[in-house]
Amino acid sequence: MPRSEFIFYRSNYELIKELMKQVKEKKFVVCLDNFESMKDYSFITKFLSMGICIILISDAEENFSLLTENIRSNIPSIIRLTPYSSEQVFEILKDRAEKALAKWSCTDAILKRIAGSVKGNVALAINALKVAALNAESKGKRAIEESDIPEIEDCPVKLNVDEKVLLKILQEWKSLPARRLYDFYLQSARHPKSERSFRNYMESLCSKGLVKAIGEKRGRVYEIVEVEENVVSKG
Repeated sequence: MPRSEFIFYRSNYELIKELMKQVKEKKFVVCLDNFESMKDYSFITKFLSMGICIILISDAEENFSLLTENIRSNIPSIIRLTPYSSEQVFEILKDRAEKALAKWSCTDAILKRIAGSVKGNVALAINALKVAALNAESKGKRAIEESDIPEIEDCPVKLNVDEKVLLKILQEWKSLPARRLYDFYLQSARHPKSERSFRNYMESLCSKGLVKAIGEKRGRVYEIVEVEENVVSKG
């Protein structure tokens, strides 16, 4: 029976070593989503040299030019996918809202408003819905109103390096006081920034619906927002 699991390796060397072992026993496919974010494209060459089938996914076709000529020559075809229609985005959002939000907390009109503004980008739509729900919850509302919907350009899904470090720390601890989170950040980041920058990063993560801030200044606590968290109270 098919199963899914996350496996973490301490180094790229361990990952390559394990893949070399696996490829001798069975054939499989490696799918690299947002491949343009990779720091070292030579790993693609290593995968290809091991006889692994590679699927590269990107939002923009021009990112294909970032690869070396040798890699491009080993990729036989490009499949272009059309963006989702507003109706398709609405149906996906409706299904997500039914599973993640309290009943009656989000109307079809709100979902259609979001779906019509993201130009087929489902990830952006889901993130906008999450931020809208958090905005409504922070104001003590039982339902999302149009005023809670963020400006789409203020609701990006991409994170910078420091935001990724902070999010990873919170994913491990679930909840941390601001001071302790900053201390962990100083230990984990390669080039840690000032407390002022830290506050800006956390404000950004909150605006993207990934983190929730509880309390004021010195007593502030940051919590990770679970994907399926019911963020609007049930009536």
